[in-house]
Amino acid sequence: MKKFLIALIVVLLVWNSYLAFEISQLKSADTTPTKPTQVYNNNTINGFTSDLTNVISKTESKVVSVTSSAHENLVSIGSGVVFS
Repeated sequence: MKKFLIALIVVLLVWNSYLAFEISQLKSADTTPTKPTQVYNNNTINGFTSDLTNVISKTESKVVSVTSSAHENLVSIGSGVVFS
């Protein structure tokens, strides 16, 4: 039983050393995230006869914001996600 415990401690120390080495490799790696880009696509829908679903179906998956205006006055703002 004593030999088993010594072997277990040795195995755990080796495993701990391996994990410490892997963590140091991750910290030293260049992991600077890329800056997200903003692309503005303005699709104007005039009147209530236009189909908003048709406009959305032509876009890619992204976060969108929708503004509604009447006679140059902002009426409402909404946002959401489009999944294609």
